[in-house]
Amino acid sequence: EYTFFIRLVPGGELSAWLAEKNREGEKVKLSGPMGKFGLDTSMKPMVCIAGGSGMSAINALTQEVQARGIARDCYFFYGARSQKDLYLLDEMKKMAEQWPAGSNFKFISVLSEEPEDSDWDGPRGFVTQHMKEEYLDKGIVTADNLKAFFCGPPPMIDHGVQALIDAGLSMDDIYYDK
Repeated sequence: EYTFFIRLVPGGELSAWLAEKNREGEKVKLSGPMGKFGLDTSMKPMVCIAGGSGMSAINALTQEVQARGIARDCYFFYGARSQKDLYLLDEMKKMAEQWPAGSNFKFISVLSEEPEDSDWDGPRGFVTQHMKEEYLDKGIVTADNLKAFFCGPPPMIDHGVQALIDAGLSMDDIYYDK
C-alpha cells in the first residue's frame, strides 16, 4: 500500500496536474527513496526528524512500529516554516495515545518562520537545533542509546547528522533519505 501527501504548489508540475481533474486510473511512474532508510531491528529509542514532505516517510516508519506493537520510545521532531505548513496533527495525537504500552511517543513541531506575533506557543527555530539543545544536550536522548531517522531537506539532515556524530553517535545508527 502506498500513501502520498501532496502539497499543491502553484505552477508545480505534478501537483497542478493532479489538481486539474480526477486522475483515478491514470498511470504514473514512481521512483523510490534514494537514501539509507528503513526500520532497524533494535529496541533502542528512536529520534525521528522530518522536514516538509519528509513527514510521510517518518510517519510510515512510526506507523510500522505501532502496527507491530514494538515497545520502543520515539521522539518525532517535525520542522515546518509556519503553522499553515503543519499537517497530520490529529494523527500524531492519536499515535501517541495508541503507542505500544511500556514505551513513549512524543511529537514535537518546530517552526522556523512563524510570525512572532502569532498564537504559536511551541518551539521556534530549526528543528535539528531544537533537538540538539532541548533533548540531546539535556540528556533526554543520549548518543550511546538511540537510532536516528531523518527525511527531508539535505541541509536539515546534514545538520542533524553532524550534531549526533559530534555527540558520539555512529553513522551505523543513522538512517536518512534526502
